[in-house]
Amino acid sequence: MNTFPIVHLTLQKLKERQSEKNFLRVQVDQGNELNTICKFNEPAEESEFSLFTKETNLVLPPDYIDFLKLHNGGILYSLDDDLGGGIELFSIEEIIENYEDYRDDLLESFYPIGIENGEELLLINSAECDPLCRNKNYLYWSDVLDLEDPINLNSNFEIWLDRLVMAQGNKFWYWNIYTAETYYKTHKGV
Repeated sequence: MNTFPIVHLTLQKLKERQSEKNFLRVQVDQGNELNTICKFNEPAEESEFSLFTKETNLVLPPDYIDFLKLHNGGILYSLDDDLGGGIELFSIEEIIENYEDYRDDLLESFYPIGIENGEELLLINSAECDPLCRNKNYLYWSDVLDLEDPINLNSNFEIWLDRLVMAQGNKFWYWNIYTAETYYKTHKGV
């Protein structure tokens, strides 16, 4: 059965909900709302995929390639151009640059594909990728100061992106740490 990649469907609906100026109103915790911006780069060139492999000897998974063929990076759920925030997804060129910058601190076969607020990285573990298979969990999240202990997101890129959009830009992978006992200690004023 031939399925349409989830990344296409997720991005199509996300873009339909955006205003003409790329604004997207989202609900965040405790009933608050924010205007966010999602912007996407032009598609990656075929030559960039070859360059990535040549420069890094790492694997790009098929669902992530689908995204790059649509958009060679972008910004998800930024507060605005001045305030920043949100998750920046790197272009292939930026992936190579950041891989070189963080290489000595990364676990073997890991490379960054995105960053949030300059503090946390979205990582792919190339050793867990299969270029012919979509059903591999290869995605990780890590504080830039603790790259030796990344959080396994138990996901591939397209499922992560789909869930991020459903969660309206919130880091859903942290939700399990907030129980009734811990939530009120960490969320003052509730």
